[in-house]
Amino acid sequence: MDFYQMKCVLTVAKHHSVSKAAEELCVTPPSLSQQIKKAEDELGVKLFVRSTHDIWPSEAGNEFIKRAQKIFAELSKMNDIMNNYASGTIGHLVIGCVPVMKESGLLHFIKLFTERYPHISLEFYEAECFDLYPLLYSGKIDVLISTAADPEKPKKIKLKSYPLAEDELVLVTSKKHRFANRGIIKLKETAKEPFISFSPSSSLFRVTVDACRRSGFMPVSSCRTHNFDTALGLVAANGGVAIVPLKKVTHTKWKNISIHRLSPKISRTLYLVFLRSGIAKINPIVENFEQFMAQCHLDLHFDEYN
Repeated sequence: MDFYQMKCVLTVAKHHSVSKAAEELCVTPPSLSQQIKKAEDELGVKLFVRSTHDIWPSEAGNEFIKRAQKIFAELSKMNDIMNNYASGTIGHLVIGCVPVMKESGLLHFIKLFTERYPHISLEFYEAECFDLYPLLYSGKIDVLISTAADPEKPKKIKLKSYPLAEDELVLVTSKKHRFANRGIIKLKETAKEPFISFSPSSSLFRVTVDACRRSGFMPVSSCRTHNFDTALGLVAANGGVAIVPLKKVTHTKWKNISIHRLSPKISRTLYLVFLRSGIAKINPIVENFEQFMAQCHLDLHFDEYN
């Protein structure tokens, strides 16, 4: 017995009439009667008791109808759930992100996304920028919040990205440093300074090196760390200078550091990055996330430094 036969039985039981049921199903009454008879022959029971004017379920028919209704209810529920998966309103989204979520203002919009899509569970994977791109390419993360493009992207990989915000970078020094009482520092003045540098897999490392090269020198690293707070502690102890994001350092716990704007100005951009394969269908949850973030018209400007 197939679902169509069950539907025929349920429709006849609903109308107590073969002709009315046939009209609803857009078939002829003889064709519908054949389907009912076929079902009865397969089951070995009479599903309906016929009278001159109408048709009523038999005892076996009532039992069949009760169970068939449950099957169709579950089928309808299953279809609804599958439609939710197909439309990207239910499921799991893994977001790879560089360590800027708190100060970027993105968490507010993530909260709004979860309110709009309460049946999508989010998982965050935080790491340095260039450690995240391979995870995006392999499908281990679905979307990337990054601060730089990948210079080593394989040619066959297609990405779509758009900027969210500009992030100004500033120089931090100890309050005992010779720059301590100055507001703006020319980057080339730091050529002989020992730098506290970050992981080469971070965009901050590459942006710093590129900016120094444009100013005619290569920064000399006195110490390298993966931890932002450790870097500020070393700067506070007058162990070197560092180039860091303005917003990230503005509310630091380290009190004996000085913050200086740089000339020329250095900045990096916060991007939303999606994997785009030419033929494969894009994950509908990723599409919903992309569209939502675009509709928010994100204004993630970093606080002004006074």
